[in-house]
Amino acid sequence: MEENTNQEVNTTTTNTTTNAQTASNLKGLSIAGMVCGIVAVVFIWTGWFGLISGIAAIVLSSIALAKKAEGKGMAIAGLVTGIVAMVIALIVIIIAAAAVATVTSAASTYSYLLR
Repeated sequence: MEENTNQEVNTTTTNTTTNAQTASNLKGLSIAGMVCGIVAVVFIWTGWFGLISGIAAIVLSSIALAKKAEGKGMAIAGLVTGIVAMVIALIVIIIAAAAVATVTSAASTYSYLLR
């Protein structure tokens, strides 16, 4: 009878350890999403890097929220900062592309002045 009790205790301890490790891994997703969101906000001005970091923040935070991980607040923060950074980075990329197109057009229009 004593062997059964030890076996049950060992099984319970193993399940608790596995659950704690899984919760810790999922909390890591929340933290990673938040960090990517903060990095995206800091590097918005670079355009592409801000956009890629924003996408990573959105993906990681969405996974953490879908799996109901610990650190729900961090996942929400990562999601919000990722979305904001992605939208602003897209605007920066569009403005930069328009500026390059305008300068290129003006340079070809007034190239006769350089001769």
